[in-house]
Amino acid sequence: MYTKWIASALLVLGLSALCQAYELDTHAQVTLAGFEQSVLAESEVPQRLGLDRLDDTKPFHASDFIPTFFGDRDQYQDFESAEWSATTPFTNSRRRSVQVYERSQMPGIFRLEAASSKGNELKMRAWLMRGAVREDDLRTVDYDEGVVPPDPDPHGEIIRVFHHFYDPAHAQPLTAACNLLPGGIPEGCQAAPDWAMGMINAAGPQPNPDPNRRQHFSWADAREALVCALTYNRDTDRSINAAERRICYATAFSALGHVAHLLQDSAQPQHTRNDFHNPPHGDPIEDFFATDIPRRTYETWINYRATGG
Repeated sequence: MYTKWIASALLVLGLSALCQAYELDTHAQVTLAGFEQSVLAESEVPQRLGLDRLDDTKPFHASDFIPTFFGDRDQYQDFESAEWSATTPFTNSRRRSVQVYERSQMPGIFRLEAASSKGNELKMRAWLMRGAVREDDLRTVDYDEGVVPPDPDPHGEIIRVFHHFYDPAHAQPLTAACNLLPGGIPEGCQAAPDWAMGMINAAGPQPNPDPNRRQHFSWADAREALVCALTYNRDTDRSINAAERRICYATAFSALGHVAHLLQDSAQPQHTRNDFHNPPHGDPIEDFFATDIPRRTYETWINYRATGG
């Protein structure tokens, strides 16, 4: 039943650098608008999930009154597939923390929230936006000088945007980039539906779970995190169990934000074909995908409309 609610929300949610399509501001705005129109914004769903008893401004914050809890209290998990099914208590080795980079892409009060107050940037809708923003992560070296990049992937840096393409007419992912960066993306480019769902042949007649998925914020991971949020009870300290469940909730909503990003990209024409859609940057790798400024009018105009200029 919980999965059905989340699935309904995700369907509604479907409504700056290398290979990106919509700008990050647009992704955040579309995700926020989707949340506000979804069942997640209705009081009944948070109540049945047990979220109404938590602080609305920071529902997944691990309480400061848990003296034995370690690490940042506003975190989410970055687990490989097999790590979800382990039976031992979680450690902090796979945890990732809230970043200034994410908040800088969010709209209005979410963007302006002081980092020290941990208010609006930790709401449920902010976690969805956070995932939508971070799905476009690149390698640290790919960010322009002067830009504070997000925290690097603890499993090794990858170019996530290479997995955001799917040509439904020919059932193929991005092809041009996969031979461009030797060693940069050893797993090749996955079709966007596979990347989003954590599946093999997700859009085909016989989809199968991908136990070796490199995408750790897929639909499959959102489900694993939701199960964790509802059932985690591995520690002898009950307060630690409660803290871990909150972190799993944050992970579930962040992963849904990643999947929402990919749904949004599927409505962007250049992501349904191997189409260049970035202006030149003076870098030989980035310029491989570059096109002239007029070809990029779609993204810039949409971003202008979404952000109010």
